[in-house]
Order: sequence, then C-alpha cells, then structure tokens
Amino acid sequence: MADPPPSSSLHTTNPDHLVAILQGFINVNTPKRRRESEGRHLKSLERRGGKILDSLAYVMVSDKDKQVVAVGAFADGKGDRMRLVVSENGRTEDKTQAHLVEILGRLRKLSLAYADKTGSTPLDTFVFETPDAPQFTEPESQLVALEGLILHYAWKKNAQRFWKRSQHLEFIEVAADVLGKPASERVGERTPTELGLLRTLQSGLLTLRQSIDKTRGECDLADRIRRGWADDNTTVPDNALLGKAPDVLRWLSKSTALCDHFLRIASVAKSSALTYMFLSEQTPPLFLANPRPNAAIISISRQDVRQVLEAVQVEDDNGEIEEFLRNMGFKAGDQLELAVGGPIHCECNVLAALCTGERPVHYIGVSKLSCAVCDAYFAVIRAVTDEPFHTKGSHDQTTNWSCPTITNLSLDALVREEFYKRLLKKLKEGWSTYNEVRRASQSTDVSHISVKVKGSLSLTAPDDLELDQVSAKDDDLGGRDRGNNDSGRITSHTRGTCGDGIRGVRGRGNSGEPSRGDGLRVGRGRGSSNGDSAATANSPSSAAGPGSTTPYADALRKRRS
Repeated sequence: MADPPPSSSLHTTNPDHLVAILQGFINVNTPKRRRESEGRHLKSLERRGGKILDSLAYVMVSDKDKQVVAVGAFADGKGDRMRLVVSENGRTEDKTQAHLVEILGRLRKLSLAYADKTGSTPLDTFVFETPDAPQFTEPESQLVALEGLILHYAWKKNAQRFWKRSQHLEFIEVAADVLGKPASERVGERTPTELGLLRTLQSGLLTLRQSIDKTRGECDLADRIRRGWADDNTTVPDNALLGKAPDVLRWLSKSTALCDHFLRIASVAKSSALTYMFLSEQTPPLFLANPRPNAAIISISRQDVRQVLEAVQVEDDNGEIEEFLRNMGFKAGDQLELAVGGPIHCECNVLAALCTGERPVHYIGVSKLSCAVCDAYFAVIRAVTDEPFHTKGSHDQTTNWSCPTITNLSLDALVREEFYKRLLKKLKEGWSTYNEVRRASQSTDVSHISVKVKGSLSLTAPDDLELDQVSAKDDDLGGRDRGNNDSGRITSHTRGTCGDGIRGVRGRGNSGEPSRGDGLRVGRGRGSSNGDSAATANSPSSAAGPGSTTPYADALRKRRS
C-alpha cells in the first residue's frame, strides 16, 4: 500500500497554498468568462505565426479527458529557424511526440510537392477522386494524407466534443423545426413564445437564402451573430431546475475546429518563410519532462484563513467569512485538510523553460485557454523579465495548480515573491466579487432570476477595462504588465522584412541581412544587454462563451423541463 502524502501546516508565503485557499471562490466562478485575443486588428501575416503554434497544440490532443498541450519555440542563433518546445500537463506521452514528428514530416513532403509545381490545390477546397479527376496530383495526395493523419489521431476527442451533453440532438431538433413547416402552420404545437422565435429563425433563413445568391458578403452572417451574442454574454441565466443552456454556434465551432486547425497547419507548406522557420530537420522538437509534483496535504485552521483574509483588509460583515469557510469545506471542526501539489500546467512549464533561454518566441500556443492562475503567473513573468510572454487568452476559473521551478534560482525566487504578492491582491479582488454575487443571490429568488455578473474571480483584467488600464505599469510589480491577452504580436529588438512582406528578426551580431519570419517576433532571452523589448499591448476581445444561448433551443429545453 502506498504511503499517504505528507501533511504540513499552511504556509501563506507558498503560492501553492494560497491557490488552495482560492478554491473557496470556485462556487462563484460559474460564469466562466472567457478572454480570448484573436488579434483581428493586426495584419494577417503578423497573426499567422502564433496561431500555428495554437493549432499544433490543438491537434496533439487525442485523449477524451484532461489532456492539455502547450507549444512554444526558441529561435536558433540566426533567429530564422524555430525549435518547437512541447509540454503536457504531466509527462509528454510517446504518442504525442510521435504524432508531432509525423505531422512535421508530412508537411515537409507537402512543401516539396508544392515546390515541384506538379499541381496547386487551394487549401480550403475539398479534394475527392472522381471520374472527372481519377488520380490525385502529388500535392493533393500529400494534403489528403496530412488531413487523414490529423483527423484519425484526434477522432476520440472530436467525437466527445460532438456528443457532449447531447447537443447534437438539440441541433437536430432546432434544424428540423426551422426547415420544416412554417411557424404559422404550427399553432398548437408550440407555445406563443416558441412560435415567435421560430418565425424569426425561418425569416432569417429565407433572407439568407435570397441574399447569398446576390453577394458572398452575407456569408459572414454566423460571425456577426456570434459577435452579437458575445455582447450579451454578461447576462447569465440562473435557473436551478434547468441544465446548461444550449449554444448551437459554440457547439458547431468546437465540432469543426479540428478542420480549421488542419488548414492552418497545412498553410505552412505553401509559405516559403514558414517552411524555413518550422520545418528544418536541423531543429527537432524539444519535449519537456513535466513530472507531477509530489502530493501533499496541508492542514488549515479557520484562524489561518481569517489571517490571510485580514492581511488583504477583508472585513467580516454579517458572517461572510464563515460562509466562505463553509464553501472551502470547513464543517463542524476547526481544521481542514486540503490536497496540494496539482499538475504544473503545460503553458507554465514551457514558459519556465523559455524565460531563461536565448531568443525565446514570446507566444506560447495552447490547446485550450489558460486558467486564471496561469494568467497571473504569466503577468508576473512579464513584469519581472520585461519579456512579453503570452498565450491566446484565459478564463477566470481556478483549478489545481503547482508553481513551476525556473532553473535560474535567483529568478525563480524573485518570481515566487512577486507571484505571492499578486495572489494576495487578486484574493482581495476575488473577495469583492464573491460578496457581490453572494448578496445578489440572497436578495432575490435565485431560481427565477438572471444575474448580471460583472466578473468572476478576477485574476485577469476585467473585460470592460480600457487598453491603457491593463497595459500601464503594474502597481504592485513595478514592471510592464502587458496582459496575457496581448495581440498575438511577438516582439523583437531589431526587425527586417523578407520576401512576402513578413516581418522578420535579426539576432545580435548578424550582418544586417533581414532574416525570415512570419510575424513571430523573438526576444533575446535573459542576460541580453541590447535594448528593451518593444511590446505592443492590445485590448482583449471577448469570444462567445458558454453563457451565450440559442433562444429557440433554450425555450424548447425549458418546456421539456
């Protein structure tokens, strides 16, 4: 029988222990606000490099549960070739490593086929063998082989996305109604509210059919609907009798996202700059070890928690702290044992490797949005190192988390000290939100209200802050905090351009020849003496999150309940 994990008392200066206390806020985090930066305002070439890292991370996920992958990169000595750095939440599986190596090999073959000019197939076109075209060209064969490789590897995970919460049945029911009899012929079959919504959907479909023949510009209708719903995403229906409201657009997006990522990865083979950067056999991927920290149990008393809250000037009004203690798990006794030592999240593991290396790429691709604690850790690294590391975005959920160890021990100590300060500050902000939601729920019958949520556990900057509020000097860190949802721009110290108008980088000591790049901007790593990183912070944009609903499908769900 395995020995039980060691037990110790609470150490408030230990970031892992403070994160355990933050779990007490988990009950107020139901809005799951997503903060995602797509960098729409940037030129397309400046966005591509970082998005390819995101896509590579996404297609390496095959397990149905709890697999998360992050992909970063170092530039080589000249700054024009990238060495990928890969990590999972735990040991990087052999199948993950083999899959990435095979993808890169297929891309090299596809790139050579395009270079031979034996055929040119648009990447956004389906390719089938037909009587009119009985034989694939070489580029078509390689493209189909790459697509088959990616889809087959991830089919279990993609099937889970498709079947999750039986959303496909919701979609089929709504589609059958919209494409079926007109609403005017359904009186008695649906409620007046449902008939009104159905009439609107059928009218919109008719308008789309008429307009799409006139202009292809109407094809962006789904994007405009998504943006419109995202604007209303601060209203969260809170009904104790209903399950999660259906979100057809989000379900469709997740079900088809794998194809989008395949096309983005395949685009590497058609760009000479990206091929040179990502497909060099001289820079094989680096797979990081990420062993799970030893599990430990900390014993926390009620007084310990009160002291932490008092340290951030939290006042106990009407037993609010006592209710918070119950949310944490305290019952009749005075002591609570909590498990600490969760996984080191993969993006933080990659970040710890990059921030001490030479010429790191400042964008880290992730297979899913980072958690709130990762977002806070990235902010500290940015402030301490003055390097604008970031991912595509984050959500405001807390989860089991362990602080990574940076090999530069003096830097690691400084990061932990500043991270502790940030967690205390965010603990106070989280308490304010906790009380706001708590008081709203006490003043109204929660089974019949829609709560206006201004934010959940605010470890990230609120969505409604202006750019200068999140990109100015950080008060408690004394450094530049550009926000983990920066634009996707990756900074360099010296820039040039290459053939496609793609912004490149030049390393220190180069001859001045502009090197290849595709919007991936590279830093000098720790210890560089040549100038500061020039970062451009950009305002985050909200993506349609889990709170966005399809009104007609929601009405059907309520009637069935």
